[in-house]
Amino acid sequence: MASSLTTIPAPRCCASVWNPRRKGEIWASTDDGLVHVMRNDGAQWKNVTPKAMPELAYVGCLEISPHDAHTVYLAATRYKLADYQPCLKGWRQELGVDRW
Repeated sequence: MASSLTTIPAPRCCASVWNPRRKGEIWASTDDGLVHVMRNDGAQWKNVTPKAMPELAYVGCLEISPHDAHTVYLAATRYKLADYQPCLKGWRQELGVDRW
C-alpha cells in the first residue's frame, strides 16, 4: 500500500557541547545551519546562528575555548550542495553582548 504523505526531512542535531566553566550552558548545532545555546538548565534555548551562516550549512563541530569560557568556535560546510569550502567562526560573549 503506497502512502500519499510527503516526508519532509527534519533538521538533526550534529554537535553539542557543555561548557565546563559555565553551569547550565549547553551549545547545539544542526545539519541545516542553526546554532543554539541554553544557559538556564534547559528552560530556554536561544538561536545564536551567525547572520552570515550559509544556507543549509552542516555545523558539525562546536568547541568551547580551553583558554576562555566566553569563546566558542564552530566549523561548518555545505557538502550537501557539493560545496566543500570550510566555514569557520569564533563566538565571543562580552558583557552580555553576543557576537560572531
